Amino acid sequence: MNTRRPAWMSTDGVTFEALDASPAAPGSVRAWSALWLKERDARGLSSVKNDRGYVRNYVLPAFGDAQMADITREQLEDFVSALDAHARKGVGP
Repeated sequence: MNTRRPAWMSTDGVTFEALDASPAAPGSVRAWSALWLKERDARGLSSVKNDRGYVRNYVLPAFGDAQMADITREQLEDFVSALDAHARKGVGP
């Protein structure tokens, strides 16, 4: 199995100032979020502003410094369930 990533996917030393001024640990949700948002912004997608808000307000508080590889399916399911419960009430988490 090839586990090498293309150079553009490197998260080493990634920061995303709009979300957090501190450097993100390579492989963390924070680093991957920054990379994802940067790539979406470079593509000119109109949803980037909303995406940044979702990441800042929901994803990073729940998973920010966790390593992507350490997050379990159960954690993700609990996170989605909490989001769904709050959405049904008409408020954010």
